Amino acid sequence: MDAEQLKIIDSFVDKNAAGALEELLELCRIPSVRGEPEAGAPYGRYPKEALLKTCEIAGRYGIASRINEEDGYAVLSCGEGDKSAAIVAHADVVPAGEGWTVTGAFEPRVKDGFIFGRGVIDDKLGIIAGIYAQRAVKELKLAPSLRVLTVAGSCEESGMKDIKAFTEKEPAPDLCIVADSRFPACFCEKDIINLTVFSDKPFENVSELAGGAGGSVPASAFARIKNAPGIKKELSAVCAGREDLELSETPEELVLKAAGIPAHTAHPEGSKNAVHVLLSALSKIDLPGENDLNIIKAAAAATEGYLGKGLNIEAEDEKTGYLTSVCFKAETRENALFLRFNIRACRGAFFEDIKAGVLRFCSERGFTLEKATHREGYYKDPAGKAISALMDVYRAVTKDADAAPFCTGGGTYARYLKNAVTFGPDFLRTPDFLPPGHGREHQPDECYSFEDFKKALKIYIAAVCAAEKIL
Repeated sequence: MDAEQLKIIDSFVDKNAAGALEELLELCRIPSVRGEPEAGAPYGRYPKEALLKTCEIAGRYGIASRINEEDGYAVLSCGEGDKSAAIVAHADVVPAGEGWTVTGAFEPRVKDGFIFGRGVIDDKLGIIAGIYAQRAVKELKLAPSLRVLTVAGSCEESGMKDIKAFTEKEPAPDLCIVADSRFPACFCEKDIINLTVFSDKPFENVSELAGGAGGSVPASAFARIKNAPGIKKELSAVCAGREDLELSETPEELVLKAAGIPAHTAHPEGSKNAVHVLLSALSKIDLPGENDLNIIKAAAAATEGYLGKGLNIEAEDEKTGYLTSVCFKAETRENALFLRFNIRACRGAFFEDIKAGVLRFCSERGFTLEKATHREGYYKDPAGKAISALMDVYRAVTKDADAAPFCTGGGTYARYLKNAVTFGPDFLRTPDFLPPGHGREHQPDECYSFEDFKKALKIYIAAVCAAEKIL
C-alpha cells in the first residue's frame, strides 16, 4: 500500500470521522426490524426508512442513489470506470431483545469511547463505511478509473431475498467487499443448515416449555409443570444456589425459569444456552408420566454444548475448524416439544451426512425430523488475488504484520454474490464494564469502539484504492 496515499486517507478520516459518527447514529435510531410489508416496502416500514436515510446521507455528498422498492435494496454509485468495486452491507437489524444497560436499543449514544445501539456493528456501520469510501474517492480523486458502489440491503437478517434479487437484476461488480463480519479477510463462510425436530409423544405434565427466538443462543427459557406431589421439593433442590434458575408456583402449577448468556448462533463460544439449562434441570427430577422424562432427557442431550455431539453430527476440518450446532428455539405445540437448530458446517460436513446423524438421533430418542434447509457457504483460496490484496491493506493500516485470513460460521451476502469477499468491520472489542453476553452483534448493548470506527473507515477507503490496482 502506497505510504503517501495512506497519509491522505488518514487525514481525510481524521477530518470527517465526527460527521460520519453522527450519520451512523442517524441510521441507528431507525428501528429497522422486519415488519409487515407495505407498498414499496416489502420488509416493512422501518427497513425502507433505513434505505431512504442511506440515500439521503449519500446525497449530501453528491453520490447518486436509487432504491429498488420491489426487492428492498439501494444502490449508491460514483465514478465512471469500466471496472467496479462495491462495498455491500445491510440496513435491517435483529429485534432489540432484552437486557440493555447503557442505552435503549434504538437510542444510540457514545459512552467511554464506544458507540452503543442496535445495528452499530451489524450492519449499519458497513453502510457508512461504503459512503465514506465513495466520498473519499470522489473528493480526493482516488481510484479515478474505478466505479465505486455501496449496496445496502434490507432483508439480510430474514432470508436475504434482497441480495438474491440484486444478483438477478443488476450487473455483477468486479469485486464485492461485504462489510458484515470481522477483520481481516474471510476465505470461507461455512454452510448453514436449519432444522426442526419434534417429540413423537406429547408431554403429560409439562403444560408449556419455551425459549429463544432466532439468530441468537437463547438468553431465557421457561417451563410450566403440573404441581404433582414431590415435584416442588425436587425442583427446589435443583435450583438451590443457582443464579441461572428460578422457581415459582401458582395453585395449579410450578414455573421454572432459566437464564443463559446469549451470542450469535454463528459464534456460540462463551455462550450459555438457557434452553439447555432448563432441560438439564428438569432431567434431574422424577417427572411423573410415561413420556415426559424421556422427552426431556433426549432434548437435554441434543441441546448440550454447541458441537452437535447429542445430534450425532460432530465434525472438524483442519482449515475451517469445527461444526457448531445451536438450539435457538424451543416450544410446545399440542403438548409435543419442538426444537429448532442452527448448524454451521465446516468443510467435509455434508448436508446429507448431517441429516443422517439427526435422523439417527430421532429414531433412537423418539423424535421426528420435521424439516431441514441448507444454504451453501463459500470457499476461496486464502492466497488468491483478492484476499491477498485485502490482507495487504489491513496489515498496512493496522500495522498487524501477523494477521491472517480466517474462516467464519457467519452467513453474509457474500455467499450469493459473484466476486465477493467478506471483510470487516468488527475488531471484536467490547468495554470491560459490560457483563458477559453483552456488546456483540445480536446481543444487548451492541457496541463498537470509536477509534476502531476511524480505523475501519481508513481500511475500506484503502481497500477501494487497492481494488483499482487488482481489477
